[in-house]
Amino acid sequence: MNDKNMDMEALSVALALSINAPTQEKADKCAAIAESIAARLSSEQVEHCKEMAIIRAETNNYQIEQPAEPSDKNMDMEVLSATLALSITAPTEKKAEECVAIAESIAARLSSEQVEYCKEIALIRVETNNFEIEQPTEH
Repeated sequence: MNDKNMDMEALSVALALSINAPTQEKADKCAAIAESIAARLSSEQVEHCKEMAIIRAETNNYQIEQPAEPSDKNMDMEVLSATLALSITAPTEKKAEECVAIAESIAARLSSEQVEYCKEIALIRVETNNFEIEQPTEH
């Protein structure tokens, strides 16, 4: 795991811990750690970590995990999450079905864990009205 990936994982965990901290003192300590980590990342990376922190806080998942495989998988995951979000908000049933068909073809190239992760991100995309596909950066 390279330093940027480790920093992103650590930041999302620190933010999630600060959300669920049992005391304000512990929340402040986690927030201070998060600030020092965030200083080493781009604003886009920090925003991604904030989204992941919400999921971590809701699921009480504080483990630092190995990041997704090569960049092709990262792009597949990015496109899958956007396609799933578009299928939810599609203006017609026909367009929703088209999105689902595309999503199924992409999902076939990913593990079940990656697909579940993309589903979670799709819900965040719908809630935040963010349907842009970003080229994943090399960390």
